[in-house]
Amino acid sequence: MRVFGRADRDFKIALCGGLGLFASGAAMIVAVMWGGAAIAQPPSALTLAGAALLLAASGFFCAALIALERKAVVQFPFGEWPQAVVTLICIACAATGLHIYAYAAPVADDATLANKILGGVLILAAFPLLVAERAYAGERQAARADAPGLARLLRLPLCAFIASGAAILLRSAGFETAIWIERAVACLIVLAGIEIALRAAATFFIPFAPLAGRKSVADSFIAGSIGFAAPRIGHLNATLKTQFGIDLSRSRALNFLARSLPASIGALILGAWALTGLTATGLAERSIYERFGAPVAVLGPGLHLHLPWPFGAMRHVEFGAIHEIAIVSGAASDPTLQTPPAESPPPATADRLWDGAHPAEASYLLASQSSGRQGFQIANVDLRVVYRVGLSDDAALRYAYSVDDPEALLRAITGRTLARFFARNTLSDMLGLSQATFTEAFRADVQAELDRMQSGLESISVIVEAIHPPAGAAAAYHDVQAAEISAKSRVASEQGEAIRNLKAAERTALLNRNDAEAAAAETTGKATADGVAFGGDAAAYRIAGAPWLTERLFDRLAANAPKSELVIVDHRLKGASAPTLDLRAFAAPLAAPRSPGGEDPAMGADGRRPGDED
Repeated sequence: MRVFGRADRDFKIALCGGLGLFASGAAMIVAVMWGGAAIAQPPSALTLAGAALLLAASGFFCAALIALERKAVVQFPFGEWPQAVVTLICIACAATGLHIYAYAAPVADDATLANKILGGVLILAAFPLLVAERAYAGERQAARADAPGLARLLRLPLCAFIASGAAILLRSAGFETAIWIERAVACLIVLAGIEIALRAAATFFIPFAPLAGRKSVADSFIAGSIGFAAPRIGHLNATLKTQFGIDLSRSRALNFLARSLPASIGALILGAWALTGLTATGLAERSIYERFGAPVAVLGPGLHLHLPWPFGAMRHVEFGAIHEIAIVSGAASDPTLQTPPAESPPPATADRLWDGAHPAEASYLLASQSSGRQGFQIANVDLRVVYRVGLSDDAALRYAYSVDDPEALLRAITGRTLARFFARNTLSDMLGLSQATFTEAFRADVQAELDRMQSGLESISVIVEAIHPPAGAAAAYHDVQAAEISAKSRVASEQGEAIRNLKAAERTALLNRNDAEAAAAETTGKATADGVAFGGDAAAYRIAGAPWLTERLFDRLAANAPKSELVIVDHRLKGASAPTLDLRAFAAPLAAPRSPGGEDPAMGADGRRPGDED
């Protein structure tokens, strides 16, 4: 009856503890869902701790329900079903946190002050859980039957807080492998959650326990196994005998196994250690055998027997594997650079137009000269190097003990070699150089650097995808091309106009020359005619003298006055030969019929017409 007497206090303590753990766990999960980026903490830290708190809260809620039944001294109609329902609700909330942890994006920067502070806070927050766990573990089961179960469940968030805080601090210090600590805690929480869920589901199919002996449904053997003490077989035997009636101490097979277990474990450990002296080397590998830390021989593919670890060790080296890397860091890991399936659309890398940005291209400065001044030009280069580890044993030894990151080494060497090449060549020289000549010379320079560093690497070939101006200069280049095309078209148009003007001028000159020649010919002919007329006039003057001049005078007067009637009055004409002036104007005579004899009827006998006068 003592159990029923302290039921009121147990109910309050269990309910307050359950509400506190549930609220803390839910707040951590909600903080990761909605405010993870604002507080700069890894999602795994709070989600794992929150899920562990929710599982522990299920035990406190079950203890509160049991205390409530004992306080009222009356059983629920459904027995232990309310505990199972509350437990499954807490497990569902914890599963939400684990789902967020599983699908959370990786944090960009773990080495921040906020993450270090968060790791320390998680470790410090484990102290109250440790105090509560020790308090319940030290409480006698006779006084409180739920105390051992609550102590076991409290170990789950205690482990999650300490492990997650330590993992955050280690990752902040640069130890990326600390993420496996968080994954181990996640696996532990998942297993404990599955166990608690199975216990809760089993209550729907088993009879109700008496109220006085009723225990919490939320309990976990996996959570109870967390501790520094080794599990005791006697305690396991007592538990099985009490709950299931199985006495393992009477089994001869188990007794024999218990007596032979140390020797068997020792033999297994010795055999496993001896197997470290047997190494299988694949067909694409070689192995460098190290005896007491010193390299002894290079072994080819096959099965090799040697001294076990740590007296002998095998260091694997590639044998004939060919790799291709781009000179730009990270380009090889770019998902857009992977080889697509044969039937899929062409990838973005198939676009080799230089006016678009490509992730595998690097920019270099080239010497240039413009308008008598020294300057620089920028060129983008997409260059890939095909390499492998040398096939000789010496190359394998040099590679194994001299090279830590071959891709970083090759990128550094190719970058320096390209910088030296572009420093002594201009863009015009580069574009005009034969690609085969360039790649062979470049490969020889890279191989010389690899040999000088005793890297053991072999440069097989150099692949030049593209060498062109940067994509940012595409617009300006297109403008220059458009300007050049426009200038050429204008030059052609002006040349055509000049040719048209020239031909028109030639035609005008030809016409002017023809007109001048015709005018000259006419002038010459006229002058010749005038000369002939002048000669004739001179000859007539020599023959006739003054009469000819008078005749010429009258002729010129008649020619110069063609519309005037000429009347010649000469005072030297006298006597019977004096002229008679007839100033009458007559119309044109009409044609009169002639006589049959052919004579004019108007003419008289003297041969005159009537009216004629002298």
